[in-house]
Formats: sequence, structure tokens, C-alpha cells
Amino acid sequence: MNPDEKNISPLLGEIETAFEITELVKQQKVTNVYLSKEIGPPSDYIELIDKMRSAQPQDLIYIHLNTPGGYVDTGVQIINAMRDCPARIITVLDGTVCSMGSLIFLAADEFIVHENCRLMFHNYSGGTYGKGNEQIAQLESTVEWFTNMFYEVCFPFLDEDEVDAVILGHDIWLSSTQVKERLDKMVKYMEKAQKELADEEAAKNAKTRKKELMAELKKIEAAEKKVKTPTRKTAAKPNKAAEPVAK
Repeated sequence: MNPDEKNISPLLGEIETAFEITELVKQQKVTNVYLSKEIGPPSDYIELIDKMRSAQPQDLIYIHLNTPGGYVDTGVQIINAMRDCPARIITVLDGTVCSMGSLIFLAADEFIVHENCRLMFHNYSGGTYGKGNEQIAQLESTVEWFTNMFYEVCFPFLDEDEVDAVILGHDIWLSSTQVKERLDKMVKYMEKAQKELADEEAAKNAKTRKKELMAELKKIEAAEKKVKTPTRKTAAKPNKAAEPVAK
């Protein structure tokens, strides 16, 4: 080994051991779910609901929809599981999706809309049983429940007038093109609403901070005033000269 090589080798060693790299590869599980029949009772979907709630944040779940709809209670349970799911959920409009299937479609994080598909919204169908007063109470409760749920899921994809129209019995049919346009509008609306909420929260925090700073400033001013104010002391009386005593 020549002298030059002896001088270079320690430097190479420093370069090679100057840092270490560790890598962690997270496995992403991709799940495809196909809802291609009428949505049945909740007991038929326990496995699907459990799979969504037990997913990991890095996972992807595609829900392909081509369904006439079905049980409202089952649809609500599926939507709640979608919202609780840690993974990213993407709904896919694969054909004609109606009724409760349309609400499931709108409950996703992202959307895929294929060409030549349709989306339909309408009011629920059902019935009541029992004594007259019981049927009235059940119907009133169901109307209020469905109205609130339908608005919460569908707005702003459907505007307020359209939601009211559906509740009154009007059917709304949308083509793939119309669905894409409304999704773009919905995303923009939600982004604007989130920004307004963030600005409102920032303004609220700034106002609170301002009050805190004013309170701190008052404490400082009070302390400075206390230091600057001289302490009053009683002046000492001068000693009187001894008066001569008459003799």
C-alpha cells in the first residue's frame, strides 16, 4: 500500500459510517366490495361492517355500487361503518344506483364515476302497524328521522330545494355527467366551509389570546406602578435646643 492510499482510507471509512438508513415498508391492503343486489337485512352485512371497522389507515376499500337500494336501516349502519373506518373509502358508480345505494355512494371519502351510469334519489317506502295512535307516533318519528338523515348525507350534493322535493315525493335522476358536476360543486362547497370554519376558529383564538395579553399587560403595569410610587415616611422632628434655665 502506498502512502497516498494510507491517507485516503480513513476518509472513506468516515463517509461510509457517517449515517445509517432504516426503511419501513407498510403493506397496503386493497379491498373491493361489490353491492350488486338489493340491500337486505343488517345481519347479511356483518362481515362487511366488521372489515371496514377493523381496517388500517393505510388500506384502501373500494365499494362498487350497482344496486336498486333496499333496507334503510342496513344502509345507515353501512354508512356509519364507513365513517368509522380508518382506511380510505372510495365508492364507485358502476351502473344504476338508486335509493339507499345513492346515500351509500355519497358517504365515501373519494368517488369514481364511470360513464353511462345513473344515480337516483327518492323518498323511503314502508308501513306502520299497531293501534292508531301508535301508528301516528311511529310515522311522525320516521318522517323526522329520515328527513334529518337524508339532508345530512345528501346536502350539498343536492341543494335544499331538491332535498325538500324528495321528501315530498319527487324522484331525482342524474346521469354520470351530472353526478360529476355535482361532486365538483360539493367538494368546492366543503373546502370553502372548512376554510370559513378554520378562519372562525383562528379569529376566536386570536381574540382569546388578546384578552390574555391585555390581562398580562395590566399585571405588569400594576407592578411597575407599585415600584415607582415612593413610600411615605413620617419626617423626624428636629431636636429642640436646650432652653436656658433661669437662675
